[in-house]
Amino acid sequence: MVLSPRLARLAAAVPLGRPVADIGTDHAYLPVYLVREGMVPFAVAGDLHPGPLAAARQYVAAAGAGEQVRVRAGDGLTVVRPGEVKTVIVAGMGGATIERILREGQAQGKLAGVGRLILQPLGGAGRLRRWLTGNGWRLAEEDLVAEGKRIYSVAIAEPGAMEAPVLPPLAPELIWELGPLLLQKRHPLLAGVAGRLLAREKSALAGMRQARQEAPDVLAAKMARVADLERVIAWLSSVHKS
Repeated sequence: MVLSPRLARLAAAVPLGRPVADIGTDHAYLPVYLVREGMVPFAVAGDLHPGPLAAARQYVAAAGAGEQVRVRAGDGLTVVRPGEVKTVIVAGMGGATIERILREGQAQGKLAGVGRLILQPLGGAGRLRRWLTGNGWRLAEEDLVAEGKRIYSVAIAEPGAMEAPVLPPLAPELIWELGPLLLQKRHPLLAGVAGRLLAREKSALAGMRQARQEAPDVLAAKMARVADLERVIAWLSSVHKS
């Protein structure tokens, strides 16, 4: 079985020998791969929606993995018992949704004993990073994965306090949005991510100027953000050209 690049990166982050939960599992490709490769003893594959649940059950049965992959219906971490798994994967959702799942799961004791969170937010990564580091988790690793025309972010968090990364002076908002560890190691794909963000911000700024209805302080803030992004891109690009 061959995983797509983004799923393969998630699989590579899973600690060996520890049970795992894949929240929002869709077709259960990842949990089936993990148990068939002998990477984990068992996996919980959870999803809220009937369609993905049916597809997951069908795929698990076809793979002969029914004894090791437990497909369960439910919202977020309601599908696991406290202490049942040691690794939690949440991928393919917005950062705000992932934050809610983790916040509610933590309040319910579902993250007790979990040693690693493997997260792949589709947007809203900055908010998610802030929540993690403010609620007992540290960013242990960050990565970017190209698949087709998209670049997916991966955040790996473990219990503990986050040390401040060594970075040049940057706006705190941008540090969280782009990823402190991605900035620290100057990930080769990060300039592309920042470039797309810059294009969006420039478009918004042009619209504001054309409308001439925004307050001067709002316009100034948008211009400062564009300038910050241009500095970040220049810094990242200079490293990979040298």
